[in-house]
Amino acid sequence: MKKWLVYVLGIITGVVLTFAFAYCVSVFLKPGDRGLELFEKPGDYMDYKQFEVFQVFKSGGALADADDNFTETVFLMPDENRHFYDNQKIVLRNDQRAQRVGTYRYTNNMGSDKTVPAVKIVRGVKFSESKKSDTNVEDSDLILFDKPGECVSRKNFEVQQ
Repeated sequence: MKKWLVYVLGIITGVVLTFAFAYCVSVFLKPGDRGLELFEKPGDYMDYKQFEVFQVFKSGGALADADDNFTETVFLMPDENRHFYDNQKIVLRNDQRAQRVGTYRYTNNMGSDKTVPAVKIVRGVKFSESKKSDTNVEDSDLILFDKPGECVSRKNFEVQQ
């Protein structure tokens, strides 16, 4: 009787350990979705007009450079109609916009942790309908004045904040 009990407990233990091992492997080997954090509501539309994909994940998402600028990296969200491939150039049509839907964290080849915007390409949105406003100081690095002012030289330039 004891031998059968040990045998059955050994089988149950083996099955549980197999499922635990499979779960751990699936979590650690699936890098495409681990760093993805989605907003509760979609964010602003971004002014990007084109993307060049440089890395595609098994999950279907891709890292891409926006507007031919390698410092502007974004994570493109996968959808059922669009599949990405390396070196793919995506040019948005007039009725398409890139909408920020979250953030994506990853480690680059140099070992640095990076966080980039996660964007989804949305169809049927005209540029005038986009949520981004010109008066939002947080989204803009430039401040334009109504009239030209004095020229500032390096001698009298002071950073206050």
